[in-house]
Amino acid sequence: MQACGAVCVLIGFVFIFALPPFLESIIKTQAIEQVVMGPENEGMWAHFPGDTDTVITRNFTFFKILNEDDYLLRHKKPKFQ
Repeated sequence: MQACGAVCVLIGFVFIFALPPFLESIIKTQAIEQVVMGPENEGMWAHFPGDTDTVITRNFTFFKILNEDDYLLRHKKPKFQ
């Protein structure tokens, strides 16, 4: 009966203390590899699953903030270029 209790404590210890950090490291590693949108993982982000002939278009607009310090520190209205 004591052996069963020791095994239960050991399994509980593994599930509470050892398993979460191990799973977190695996998840972070996978997330870092898959978060960058590039040609090597284009199938994950560029196409709808299945046999659809849907085209995905993305438009990006970049602005340069001319008064960055005033905007961030003094909460003034930003000026863009």
